[in-house]
This record gives sequence, structure tokens and C-alpha cells, in this order.
Amino acid sequence: MVGIRRVDKAGTHLSSINCMPYVLENFRTRWRLYIDSDIYIKIKNRSSVGAVNKRQSLHSLLITIIYIMVKSLKKSFAGVMIAAFVFAGFATPAKAQTVAELQAMINTLMAQISAMQGGNTNTCTGSYVHTVTLKQGSTGSQVMAMQSALGIAADGKFGPMTKSKVMSFQTSKGLTADGVVGPSTGAAIASSCTTGGSNPSTPSTPGSSTGLNGGTGDITVDLSSEFSGEDVGEGEEDVEVLAFDIEADDESDVMINSIKVELSQNTGADSEKLDDYADEVSVWFDGKKVGSSDADEFNENNDIYTRTISLSGVKIEGGEEERLTVAVTALNNLDSGDIDTDQFNIGVSSIRFTDGDGVVTTESFTLDVADATADDELEKLFDFEDFAGATDVELKASLEDDSINEGRVLDVDDTEDTKHEILSFTLEARGDSDIWVDEIPVVITTTGETDEAVIVLEAALWMDGDKIASETVPTGGAVTFDDLDMTIDAGEEVEFIVQVELQDITGALDNGDTVQATLTVASIDAEDEAEDSVTGGDLTGTAVGDAHAAYDEGIMVDFMSATAVRTFEADAATEDDQGTYKVKFKVTAFDGDMYIDRSSEVANANAAGQGVEFSVTSTAGTPVLSSNLLEASSVETEDNANVFYVEDGETREFTLTVIYAADSTPTDGSHSVKIESINWGTATDNTNANYYEFNLNDFKTDALFLNGIA
Repeated sequence: MVGIRRVDKAGTHLSSINCMPYVLENFRTRWRLYIDSDIYIKIKNRSSVGAVNKRQSLHSLLITIIYIMVKSLKKSFAGVMIAAFVFAGFATPAKAQTVAELQAMINTLMAQISAMQGGNTNTCTGSYVHTVTLKQGSTGSQVMAMQSALGIAADGKFGPMTKSKVMSFQTSKGLTADGVVGPSTGAAIASSCTTGGSNPSTPSTPGSSTGLNGGTGDITVDLSSEFSGEDVGEGEEDVEVLAFDIEADDESDVMINSIKVELSQNTGADSEKLDDYADEVSVWFDGKKVGSSDADEFNENNDIYTRTISLSGVKIEGGEEERLTVAVTALNNLDSGDIDTDQFNIGVSSIRFTDGDGVVTTESFTLDVADATADDELEKLFDFEDFAGATDVELKASLEDDSINEGRVLDVDDTEDTKHEILSFTLEARGDSDIWVDEIPVVITTTGETDEAVIVLEAALWMDGDKIASETVPTGGAVTFDDLDMTIDAGEEVEFIVQVELQDITGALDNGDTVQATLTVASIDAEDEAEDSVTGGDLTGTAVGDAHAAYDEGIMVDFMSATAVRTFEADAATEDDQGTYKVKFKVTAFDGDMYIDRSSEVANANAAGQGVEFSVTSTAGTPVLSSNLLEASSVETEDNANVFYVEDGETREFTLTVIYAADSTPTDGSHSVKIESINWGTATDNTNANYYEFNLNDFKTDALFLNGIA
């Protein structure tokens, strides 16, 4: 037996009314409902009887309605009086009542509730367009729209509370109260939303029931050029493909309730089914998703897919303009045969809104998404691609630190192995995808000793100051730094350094042997965010370091400056312009005292006794060499007529000065001077024959124009 007991605040029993002798699923536990400070209502489960049938469901609804009615009362004592009146009609045992009689009781109770609340039972607070049958267990945007229309929390989940609200609505409309929103109930909800939910006997104030300021309102809609021909990549989420601006007129705020979206794939060679490409279509406002629909919820007619998407919280104030965007989420696995030539048209054919008067209006737009052109009011084109193509995935390699990459002398040891940085490069993740890198291959090349495994003991890869991998160098020099398991964020660039360990000079390594590193870009093992391999044209750039020479003693050379100045300007028929070219550099000796041959020559092959070799580059004509001289900035007692002395660990500065006159033909032209090599050694005479030819690219002057006068 289920009964209602009236108790005071202390729990003292005042009176009881027996109701229905059946178990009610939603009242199996004991509970107490607070009415005010003096009165409580307690519903207690006293027995358990059989399964619930249709009549028992009506009993459950009766108790639910009583609860709603009592909860809505303003005064506690009035509630007791009305409850007594209501309950009196149900004193007869329920087994003597038919379904029709129970339905009549429900209708009576609903009328009493309406009277107590001072209005009708229509609780619609938004718009609703019925497209699919809903019942307990249903989820999604359609459920959310229905909940919003009925004035309950719109969480998109059709649970017991939603079912109870639907049953109450059905009862108020004289429909079968089964809690299922089918065509009849859906139409009734939509109709109620269109006519409004206020008490028709009480005039309403504009905006008071809608939460919108103003009265009669209208909207102006314009297509935005923000998106056009967008690529939606495999597995990409919420890619915006269409944008439009909505302006509310000055007379009223408006609430955008829904938009009708249409799509069509118009390439005959590819699948025309929307759900072969898309997972979801969503609508965005002010950076938030305000509505969505799964692709398989769209209605199809002649390969045109249509769906009215209900929106939440899209309020546009009077006189203001706001932008809405439509976005598409792609499936994770797209058929490559479908996405090679596909082309989608997407558009909006109607927008439904509510103004401050509570009037719901549908604004329609010309739209034909099947004509393969974006020529209508609110229409754009887009297509689906593999993830790499849509996000412009590219992993680009570039040389980085010139002080590492440009050829130089490596100071090795005669008894101990030494480590040297020989290649600096970057990898940049271009496009919109992070790139995961697992393997970076490098080739080590040597000269002198041609078996790399003999003189290069180990190669290591460094990143951001940390050694992240190391490998033994095999014959042939092909090294793969693997198991890196690192991610380069989209738009980011990461620097790497290749370091080698060289054998000492007493082993197979000889003075003058060179070592060089080259990044094998095409063989980098990398993947984009969709876990597709980054290959072919998406691996770009080069990173090839210069050859570096190994010496256990020698010189290091650094550039200082270069100038080219016209030192004589011709003003007579027999004269030519003259230019003075100067290149300054400094030399540091290591692991021993060194000597620099003090002669200088132009355009000669390296030879013993020849100090600084230089070249001249001309745009026209052949300038006439007037003089050339190598000078030191200071004097050392060990200098002699053949060489300049540089003490171990010390640095001296030198200047090469070359004077050229214009071509006497005459041919006007611009000319520049560049140092090609520097002869050094340990001999104090002119027999040294070691040629420093590394990192000399900057050892040149600017071009200087010289005019020859006939």
C-alpha cells in the first residue's frame, strides 16, 4: 500500500490518505518533501506488488502530478486544503478504476495545477523542429532542443525526469501519456513553441517572457568571406568551412533558435554519402559550440543532406552584429579513392529566431547545394583530404650555426680521442600539425682515411643541450639515430647538433684528414597527428656541413673586416680609376708555434713559399693589378723576411691590401677581392706548404665600380 502521511515538523502524525495499492518505480525508497516550516509530506513504500502495467504507470503519473501540484503551492495550509480536496477523489481502491477513469483523474489534476499556478500548462521556452522520434535513452542535439522547448535543463540526455515532463505535456494536450516524443507529440511541442507559452488571459510585456529586450524584431544576414574552399583533413575536428554575420535590427534583441544546414557532394566519381566523410557538423558562436548534429542524423533526398540544428545561447542584442560559423569534423579513416576529387557544397537555407515579443520567425534563403557552385546567399565549397594535405604538413630541414657548419680545423690530440661538433641543423614542423619524429639518419664522410669506422669512433645527436642518441659509426658512415620518440609542435623549430668522436693522431687518423656530416632528409622517420607517415614532398630542405680538417697543431683563422674604396678618380683621357681593397683577419696558433708565409699572390695554385692566395671577381673587363701586400698589425722579434711568427696560444692580426686600376681597354666594371687560402707551417723559411682554406667565404670585399677613360 502506498500512502501519503501528513506530519508536522517534529514528525508527529496528523492524518493519512491512502492512494494506489501498487508499487511505483520512482517511489520505492522512503523520502520526505519540504513544503514550509510547519508542514511536511512523506511518501512511504509499504508493500511490493507485482510488475508495473499501463494502469500502474498512470498511478505513478498521478502521484508525480500530486507532487508537482503541492510543490507549486504558495501557502502551506492552502496546500493541505487543496491536497485534501484532490485526494478525496482517489479514496476508492485503484483496482476498481479503469484506464479511462485514471486518465480523467489526470486531466482533472492538470487543470487544478493550472489554476493554482495562475496559467496554462504550456511551458515551452524555445523553438523546436521535430525530425526524429525521441524516448528515454535517446541523446543528442535533438533531445537538447526538445528539453529547451519544454523548459527543463537541456543536457541532451533523455532520462526519467525528461520522460516525466514529456508525459505531463502529453496529458495537457490530450495525448497518450507514454513519454515518447513521436510525430504527434513533436508537432504539439513545435506548435506550442510557435504560439508561445504565456497565459493568454494576461497581456504580456514585450521581452518579459523571453528574456529579450525590445518588441518586434528582424535580422539581416550576410555571407562572410572568412572561409572559402577549406580542406577538412582526415581526423580533423571542428574545421570551420562557412561563416555568416547576423545583425539584429535596432527594435529588439533576438535569440537564434536553429539553422537549417544543407550539404551535397557533387563529384560523380566519389561517394555522395555524407557519413562516408563526416562525423559531425557543428555551429559555433563567440568561440563556443552552440549546436551540433552527427552526420548520420542528416536527412537525405537525392544526395542532398539536410538537418535543422538547434542552437543554445545565441543571443544578439538589438543593433549588434555577430558571426556564426559552421564546422565539420572528419572521420578518422577516409577512403583515398573518395577524397582525391571530392567537392562539397554547404549552405544555410533558413534561420529561425525569436524576438522580444516572443514571436518566432523563420528567415529563408535561396540555396541549391547540388549545382556544384557556391553562388547562393549563404553557401561555400570545401573538400576532404588526407590529414597531411589538409594541414599542409611539412618537415623542413635547414642549416643553423655557421660557426659549426663552415669548414674549419679540428684540434685533435696525438694521444687521446677528441669530440667535435661538425653539423648544426634545424627541423621545422610547418603547417597545422604536430610532427612526431622517431629516426634521424646522417651520413659521415671522411677523406684521407676513407674507412669512416677507422677514424670516427662514435656519432652523437644533441638537442637543446642534451645528448638524445649516440651510435657507433660503421664502414660507409651511414648512422641512424633511432627511438627518438619526440614531437615537434606545429610551427615550431628545433635545433640539432651532430658530434663525432675522432681517434688520436697516433692511430689511423692523420693530420689533414677531413670529416663531414650530411643529414639524409628523405629518410627521416616521422608522422603527423593522424599517424600518417611524413614522406616524399613533405620532407624538404637540406643540411650538409662543410668538410673539417683534423690537425694536432696548426692555426685557426677568423674574419675581421673588408673594405673597397676608390682611391683615385680619373679625370683625364689617359687616366683610369683606382681602387684599394683590404681584408683584415686574425690568426691563432694552437699546440705549437706557427709561421705564416708573408708573400701574397693572385690566382695561383697553392705552392710552397706562397703565403696568401687571393682572387678578383669582375662584372666586366679585367682590372690591372697595381700592388698587393700582406702586413701584420704588430712586430715580433721572430718575424723575418719570409714569415710572420704566431706564438702557441696567441693571436695576431693581418691585413691583405690589394690595389687595382680599371681596365685600360677601357672597359668599365665592378671588381671585388677574396682570400682563397693562407699558407702556414712550423718552418721559419719559405718551405711551408699547409693551406688553410676553411670558412673563408666571408673573407671578401664588396664590389667597387672602376671607370676607365680612353
